Amino acid sequence: MRNLFHFHQGQSQPCITQSRFDVKLKPLTAHLPNFNTQATLKAMDYQLDPIYELYQTAKNSDGEVSEQGQHILKELKDECSRVLTLMLHSKMFDDATRSMILRHQYSLTILQNKIHLNLETIKAGTRTQAQQTPKLLYDFSLQILALSASIRAYFPTHFNTAYPSGLTELEINADQLGTKLAKIETNIGQNPDKSLLNLLKMTLSYPHLLKLNTTHFQLAYLQTLTDQLLELSEKEEEYHEQGYINLLIANEFNSPAFFHYCCTSIIQERDHFENIALSYQELLWRKKSIQQIQPFSAQPFHLSLPSIKSSLLDFIRSEMSYMKNLQKITEELNGQGTLQDHLKTSLSVKELAFFIHLQVECGIILENRPKKVHEYAVGHYRTRETEKISEKSFKNAYYANSREEIAKVTAKLAEMLARAQQKS
Repeated sequence: MRNLFHFHQGQSQPCITQSRFDVKLKPLTAHLPNFNTQATLKAMDYQLDPIYELYQTAKNSDGEVSEQGQHILKELKDECSRVLTLMLHSKMFDDATRSMILRHQYSLTILQNKIHLNLETIKAGTRTQAQQTPKLLYDFSLQILALSASIRAYFPTHFNTAYPSGLTELEINADQLGTKLAKIETNIGQNPDKSLLNLLKMTLSYPHLLKLNTTHFQLAYLQTLTDQLLELSEKEEEYHEQGYINLLIANEFNSPAFFHYCCTSIIQERDHFENIALSYQELLWRKKSIQQIQPFSAQPFHLSLPSIKSSLLDFIRSEMSYMKNLQKITEELNGQGTLQDHLKTSLSVKELAFFIHLQVECGIILENRPKKVHEYAVGHYRTRETEKISEKSFKNAYYANSREEIAKVTAKLAEMLARAQQKS
């Protein structure tokens, strides 16, 4: 049998052949490290050859699959135990040991992915093999996964956690993450706003994790993160989204989708306020709140992306700077008379609406379209109650007046009449 890895003459890094696996292997082998000697590589290939032979037998098995399958799985278990024992009792130098660990890790990942893709082909096709065949291959893959996990457990400093996980491992972890998110959804009850939870469901789904080329480190990170989210959902009697957002920030969950969600939430809260000053205060409060979040995780989810905390603070600072510039421009235009500021009155919204209504009825204001009158009043007046009049409240007051408002406006009109008579 030909080796999975071979050297071209004069090369120090192994090249990948497809003599054993007929799938595209480049994405999973693009970052293989250099190894010490060709002899060491051949020895490591030899250690895993029996496992590859068993896989070929399992893949091509027909007839009494159950009995043959049990025999294959038993032999595989013995081979996995033998490989692990040889590794544990190896007396190689540290560099050689590291090379051996990485070589086994990458080779087993490629085999795991090959089995996974074969299972997908079987599920999608119309093969006439017995129904046990997919289960045999799946159980075979689980034993390969268990061997990889054992290697990681015994050699944590040599195992490459930045390497993409195998497809079977990824699928299993995605199912586990989905189960925990479903429990969280049950715990938070019938909350009408589940936007954040829906975002997490999408981000932690198998298709998204597959597209992301999720690494071993990232899978472990997500398991810890969802454990914390589940614990929070069990402790809280009432759902508060901000608590979950703070927990994600504290764990440096720097997913681009989560960053966009936070930025959108900040903008929406800012825009609830009536003027720039109050909006600016909201941003100041948000900035302070994020700055005070204590980190739980030393490493972010995406090692190549900036911290979610620092990114959000940069975003808020940018918005604050924009609002400062906007306020400065507004003040300059007002000073030049280019923009007219709102005129403040001593009337209430209802009193102002009635007063303007009288001017329309008496022909002082020559505008027959009530909507235009409402828009102008809202855009140019302030009352003693509010800095910004809502068009809805002005419209309601325009058509409905109480005796109290009529009396107050009448008193003002009488005062105006008296002043006019004094000037005559």
